[in-house]
Amino acid sequence: MSGEYSVNTPYLTQQAVKGLLHCHWPGRCQKKKYFNLYVHLDGAHTLESMQICAGWFSQTSRYSRNSKILIFNTIGHRDSKKLLKILKSFTTEQLERVKVQASNWDHLCMEDKTPKCAKVFPSLTTCFQYLRDEFEKSEQLDVLVAGYLHLVGVTILSLNDLKKKGIRYSPADD
Repeated sequence: MSGEYSVNTPYLTQQAVKGLLHCHWPGRCQKKKYFNLYVHLDGAHTLESMQICAGWFSQTSRYSRNSKILIFNTIGHRDSKKLLKILKSFTTEQLERVKVQASNWDHLCMEDKTPKCAKVFPSLTTCFQYLRDEFEKSEQLDVLVAGYLHLVGVTILSLNDLKKKGIRYSPADD
């Protein structure tokens, strides 16, 4: 039976293993530092991918005493309340971009009897400017951006735009 594999037997060629080991997938489990912000980017948008995202964020920020910020948005027929519930235990501060998500977050906070702090911003640039103004320059923040892959892309563009405008957030090597 050399060279033949059963349908139920997992098998990866050496080439596939090499590809997986060297895979670079921007916007999935990606961490970038922008001065005092540690921005965790994950375009997770399904229940399964959001659970993986939450586990990754928990692992990468486990020993951090930084305030935790959530920037979340989703589109289509996804159940944002279920997606947010997965992330609820990993954030202490929350920034919401869409009013429906903010409302869902408020309901989750009421269910858990935890303080609610949802904010709606007209743009991600405005959101990051708020973070800059609201928190001290010396305070480090862990920011999780999740729920929609395009949100991750716009986040990167917004932070790069702030850099070009001379605002203190700029990409640095991890």
